[in-house]
Amino acid sequence: MEAIGLLALECLVYGVVIAAGSFAVALLRKYNLQEEVITLVAAAEMVFIGEGKGKEKKEWVLAQLVKKFPFLNKKKLDAIIERFVYQITNKRGQV
Repeated sequence: MEAIGLLALECLVYGVVIAAGSFAVALLRKYNLQEEVITLVAAAEMVFIGEGKGKEKKEWVLAQLVKKFPFLNKKKLDAIIERFVYQITNKRGQV
């Protein structure tokens, strides 16, 4: 009976460790994705100079993100880019 209790406790500890590790990996991936979007949007601003090039910039950033994060779908990446660009343009107007 005591062995079963210890085995159950061991399984519980392993479960907690695995869950915490999965959370940490997900958090690191999210942070890495956000940093990559920031870097690529800034790079696109330098590469595609001039008015009316927003679509080209977005397509370039999306293509770069798809290469780096092939496990994410394009719609999700597109939404992340849109949200980031929206935040930038709104902050610009407030400064």
